[in-house]
Amino acid sequence: MSVDVLGTHFNINAYSDEPVIRTSLLEGAVRVSKDGQTRVLQPGQQASISKRGELTVADGVDMSAVTAGKEGRFTFRDAPIEEVMRQVQRWYGAEIVYEGEVKHHFVGTLQRRFPYPAS
Repeated sequence: MSVDVLGTHFNINAYSDEPVIRTSLLEGAVRVSKDGQTRVLQPGQQASISKRGELTVADGVDMSAVTAGKEGRFTFRDAPIEEVMRQVQRWYGAEIVYEGEVKHHFVGTLQRRFPYPAS
Protein backbone atom coordinates (compact mmCIF):
# COMPACT_ATOMS: atom_id res chain seq x y z
CA MET A 1 0.00 0.00 0.00
CA SER A 2 1.22 3.50 -0.78
CA VAL A 3 0.04 6.44 1.35
CA ASP A 4 0.51 10.07 0.27
CA VAL A 5 0.08 12.58 3.09
CA LEU A 6 -1.80 15.70 2.06
CA GLY A 7 -1.57 17.64 5.36
CA THR A 8 -3.27 15.65 8.09
CA HIS A 9 -3.51 13.51 11.24
CA PHE A 10 -3.77 9.81 10.51
CA ASN A 11 -2.96 6.32 11.79
CA ILE A 12 -1.57 3.31 9.90
CA ASN A 13 -1.92 -0.20 11.32
CA ALA A 14 0.38 -2.42 9.25
CA TYR A 15 1.71 -5.07 11.63
CA SER A 16 2.71 -8.32 9.90
CA ASP A 17 0.44 -10.39 12.16
CA GLU A 18 -2.71 -8.38 11.34
CA PRO A 19 -5.10 -9.78 8.70
CA VAL A 20 -5.39 -6.41 6.88
CA ILE A 21 -3.50 -3.11 6.60
CA ARG A 22 -5.58 -0.12 7.75
CA THR A 23 -5.09 3.61 7.24
CA SER A 24 -7.47 5.77 9.31
CA LEU A 25 -7.89 9.51 8.79
CA LEU A 26 -8.63 11.83 11.71
CA GLU A 27 -8.27 15.18 9.91
CA GLY A 28 -6.94 16.55 6.62
CA ALA A 29 -6.53 14.15 3.70
CA VAL A 30 -4.46 11.17 2.58
CA ARG A 31 -4.38 9.30 -0.71
CA VAL A 32 -4.03 5.53 -0.50
CA SER A 33 -2.99 3.42 -3.49
CA LYS A 34 -2.49 -0.28 -4.15
CA ASP A 35 -1.96 -1.91 -7.54
CA GLY A 36 -3.66 0.85 -9.53
CA GLN A 37 -6.49 1.34 -7.02
CA THR A 38 -6.48 4.87 -5.55
CA ARG A 39 -8.74 6.60 -3.04
CA VAL A 40 -8.51 9.93 -1.21
CA LEU A 41 -9.76 9.59 2.36
CA GLN A 42 -11.93 12.11 4.17
CA PRO A 43 -11.86 12.53 7.98
CA GLY A 44 -13.53 9.59 9.73
CA GLN A 45 -12.78 7.15 6.91
CA GLN A 46 -10.57 4.07 7.03
CA ALA A 47 -8.96 2.34 4.04
CA SER A 48 -8.16 -1.35 4.28
CA ILE A 49 -6.07 -3.60 2.10
CA SER A 50 -6.88 -7.28 2.44
CA LYS A 51 -4.27 -10.04 2.08
CA ARG A 52 -5.68 -10.51 -1.46
CA GLY A 53 -4.87 -6.85 -2.24
CA GLU A 54 -8.44 -5.50 -2.29
CA LEU A 55 -8.76 -1.82 -1.32
CA THR A 56 -11.93 -0.88 0.58
CA VAL A 57 -12.97 2.31 2.37
CA ALA A 58 -15.27 2.44 5.40
CA ASP A 59 -17.09 5.52 6.73
CA GLY A 60 -17.90 6.39 10.34
CA VAL A 61 -14.97 4.55 11.92
CA ASP A 62 -14.59 4.82 15.71
CA MET A 63 -11.49 7.02 15.81
CA SER A 64 -11.20 6.74 19.62
CA ALA A 65 -10.44 3.03 19.14
CA VAL A 66 -7.98 3.83 16.32
CA THR A 67 -6.02 6.34 18.44
CA ALA A 68 -6.22 4.41 21.72
CA GLY A 69 -2.66 3.09 21.46
CA LYS A 70 -1.08 6.52 21.12
CA GLU A 71 -3.09 7.63 24.15
CA GLY A 72 -1.88 4.69 26.27
CA ARG A 73 -5.05 2.61 26.09
CA PHE A 74 -6.40 -0.61 24.67
CA THR A 75 -9.91 -0.06 23.29
CA PHE A 76 -12.01 -2.92 21.93
CA ARG A 77 -15.43 -2.77 20.28
CA ASP A 78 -16.84 -6.27 19.65
CA ALA A 79 -13.29 -7.63 19.20
CA PRO A 80 -12.56 -11.36 18.92
CA ILE A 81 -10.03 -12.80 21.38
CA GLU A 82 -7.42 -13.10 18.60
CA GLU A 83 -7.48 -9.31 18.04
CA VAL A 84 -7.26 -8.59 21.77
CA MET A 85 -4.37 -11.00 22.28
CA ARG A 86 -2.40 -9.75 19.23
CA GLN A 87 -2.35 -6.28 20.80
CA VAL A 88 -1.48 -7.59 24.28
CA GLN A 89 1.28 -9.76 22.78
CA ARG A 90 2.82 -6.85 20.87
CA TRP A 91 2.62 -4.34 23.72
CA TYR A 92 3.90 -6.55 26.54
CA GLY A 93 6.14 -8.89 24.51
CA ALA A 94 4.12 -11.83 25.75
CA GLU A 95 3.73 -15.19 24.09
CA ILE A 96 0.06 -16.12 23.84
CA VAL A 97 -0.97 -19.78 23.72
CA TYR A 98 -4.57 -20.78 23.06
CA GLU A 99 -6.14 -23.88 24.54
CA GLY A 100 -9.64 -24.57 23.38
CA GLU A 101 -11.84 -22.21 21.40
CA VAL A 102 -13.11 -18.85 22.65
CA LYS A 103 -16.04 -17.45 20.70
CA HIS A 104 -16.75 -14.42 22.89
CA HIS A 105 -16.14 -10.89 21.68
CA PHE A 106 -14.85 -8.14 23.95
CA VAL A 107 -15.85 -4.53 24.59
CA GLY A 108 -13.94 -2.16 26.84
CA THR A 109 -11.05 0.18 27.46
CA LEU A 110 -7.97 -0.51 29.61
CA GLN A 111 -4.93 1.59 30.42
CA ARG A 112 -1.70 0.06 29.07
CA ARG A 113 0.23 0.98 32.23
CA PHE A 114 0.93 -1.71 34.76
CA PRO A 115 0.45 -1.76 37.63
CA TYR A 116 -2.72 0.27 37.42
CA PRO A 117 -2.79 3.50 39.42
CA ALA A 118 -4.92 3.42 42.58
CA SER A 119 -8.33 5.04 42.17
